[in-house]
Amino acid sequence: MFELIQVTAQYSNAVLVAILPQVSDFAANVGLPVPLPMTASQVERFGCSPKKDDLGGGLWFTNGLWVSYGHGHVTGMRTPRSYYNLQDPQAIPRFFGSVKLNQTEALQFARDHIRKLGYTLQETFTDQQPEVRPPFHIGTNTVPFYLFEWKDPVFSRTAVRVELDADQRAIQEMRLASPFLWRAPPRIGVQPKVLNAQAAVSATASNQFLAKMLPKISAFAGKLGLAVKLPVTKAQVQKVEFVVPEADVRVQLDNGCWFISKYGVVAEFNTPDSIYGKQPTDHPRPFQEYLGKWKMTEPQAIELVYEAIRRLGYTVEEFNAKIKPAVSKPDTVGKYTVPRYCFRWLTNDRQTGATAALVYAEVDADKKTLKHLQLLGERVGTDSTLPSGLLTPKENTPRPVKPPPNPFE
Repeated sequence: MFELIQVTAQYSNAVLVAILPQVSDFAANVGLPVPLPMTASQVERFGCSPKKDDLGGGLWFTNGLWVSYGHGHVTGMRTPRSYYNLQDPQAIPRFFGSVKLNQTEALQFARDHIRKLGYTLQETFTDQQPEVRPPFHIGTNTVPFYLFEWKDPVFSRTAVRVELDADQRAIQEMRLASPFLWRAPPRIGVQPKVLNAQAAVSATASNQFLAKMLPKISAFAGKLGLAVKLPVTKAQVQKVEFVVPEADVRVQLDNGCWFISKYGVVAEFNTPDSIYGKQPTDHPRPFQEYLGKWKMTEPQAIELVYEAIRRLGYTVEEFNAKIKPAVSKPDTVGKYTVPRYCFRWLTNDRQTGATAALVYAEVDADKKTLKHLQLLGERVGTDSTLPSGLLTPKENTPRPVKPPPNPFE
């Protein structure tokens, strides 16, 4: 869960000072035509990120350069000469020129600068062949720009995007969007106020909750055969997030697994290497852990989900999951195969539009195991044995439940 903070001038200035050295190093390694080292006097505007524990934001420089920073590294940059971000068609003639690098040379140029930034080609997936938009002609004129895009084979997004001006032999845009590139953010001395802090829950109430929930988590993990030491004890608990006490409480164990309680019932879990159930703030596992071979067909993987539902004491029918599910899976990228199925069965109430039943599941087709399962139905979400009094009745009003997003939509 992302927590939002109050961005004061003091906090924003502290963040800017902390990230400018990294931005300056990035500019030097990419070969941007800016005075170095970069200083705050060159920044025309800084849009500081309001996310807690993710220092960064967008920087607009006086020369028209734009840079974004987040998750401990520069995530993107764009110069005023980026053709693929051009807003005014009347300005196209400014980009005409000659092609002074062929595609092989341009690709090597892009990869060389990825290395200069301190990344390997493997961790950025730029060792694979990219999608390419080559230079093209408008009448007798040439727009000499290459656009290279490399896909992240795990999270199915563009991992790296490079726009190269083959006339000026310069990178005009770069995006580094893969979670595998996340780094630890710099530290600053200003502690901002959290705006959407989790509701305060006393240590006594938290312990009461765990006393009730840990046996349920143990039973849930045992029935599904999860790689969790049983019985689960308080010593294994890494983190407890009371998102909406008592409606949505999340428990992370020291092995990285999350278990989510809805009104006292374990309704969801995900492993630390889950793709579709990954918690937003969790760093991914090492890339090699996701690779494998397709050893299960789609019907076999669906049957594995059905069996999990039955082991938990439910029926498939009560989630209306006998119908054909929506199915997603990562695309094979070059030599990289990530054999995961994502299944989603969703039924809405015809009158209210609210979610009546939901099964959201991720299957590792190489290891033939569940990586994520979320259930929502008539029997999932109420439990009279839940300890009461964690919050006042007004604060305890549950939020409406929304179905999880489909990462590929």
